[in-house]
Amino acid sequence: MLYTYQYIHKHKIHELNKHLLIFFRRIKNVKSSSKFVLETYFHKDFITVIEGTQLEVQFRTFFNTYKKLSANNKNLFYNVIIDSQSIQYLFEDISIDCNRFSNTELEKIIGHSSMLKNLMSTLYKSMSAKNGHWKIYDHYSNIYNGRKSPKVCPFCGVELLHSSFREDYDHLAPKGVYPLFSINMRNLAPMCTFCNEKCKGEKDVFYEDRNKTKRRRFAYPYNMMVEIALDYSESILPETDYKYPEGYWKIKFNPDIDYVKTWLDIFQIENRYVTDYIIPNYFEWLDQFIFTISDKELIINEKNLLRTELSRYSNRLFKQPFLDTNIIKAPLFKYFADCENESFYTSLLRRIKTKISA
Repeated sequence: MLYTYQYIHKHKIHELNKHLLIFFRRIKNVKSSSKFVLETYFHKDFITVIEGTQLEVQFRTFFNTYKKLSANNKNLFYNVIIDSQSIQYLFEDISIDCNRFSNTELEKIIGHSSMLKNLMSTLYKSMSAKNGHWKIYDHYSNIYNGRKSPKVCPFCGVELLHSSFREDYDHLAPKGVYPLFSINMRNLAPMCTFCNEKCKGEKDVFYEDRNKTKRRRFAYPYNMMVEIALDYSESILPETDYKYPEGYWKIKFNPDIDYVKTWLDIFQIENRYVTDYIIPNYFEWLDQFIFTISDKELIINEKNLLRTELSRYSNRLFKQPFLDTNIIKAPLFKYFADCENESFYTSLLRRIKTKISA
């Protein structure tokens, strides 16, 4: 991603997935005549958490279906469980077939997709409860405090993360498609609401087509950072072309690699950058620049001096890319400095004169 999160290795929240693995291991070769007994299939610490709750009901339902499976299917299911624990490798290694972890394929093994999905969904609700046993808010605080300021969402680089409330924990591989990943913290990462709910949703980070045949790479936020460069050279600046008086914005994102293409697709980055930030703020950003040079009492009355100041301003923004949407503004002002657009420079010089004299 645009920067990496610190993965919290030691925290109570990891215990939930461990208790689930204990359950799956203990029922691996269970006989069809076996009875569901909490003390037999769960760690004693977990029994006190689930006894008499909806979770106990869900575990019992799963157990009573699972015990009737053939020995071969029980073995197949358990192998998928074990392999699913290495989820962090799936995001980057496109040689791995992730379909075997999908609800569709699991249904072929256990026969009842909703049963497993319901169990995993109930486990996630237990894990994400505000004042729950697993202390997810404390986990979020550890991640938040481990990030230096400015603290913005690493998936868009512009929306601020908050400390007064817990941001959404996104299931990188969506839990509706891959239920086994629902409570594995290696599949969960804080994400701004806009990225999570408005853009990513249930999009599959492993496959780019509906038939799930074409794998794609996703930059795993706990160990991979991709430095992105924005190129505005194919854009038309406002008030510089009579055919496009409002301007026309086109951004190229470099490097042109799989990780970047996946990022752009899943989070709708170009449209968001243009529609939500550049178009409504374009002239305000120019005025911010004008205020900066006026504060230094510079007299800007010719193009070359203007380009020099635009370049200096851009360099200053690049030093803090995650502050105040600088990830968008810094390369934009660099483009202003380098574009050699006479209409733009004339218009900006006129704007500077008007603002300073006002």
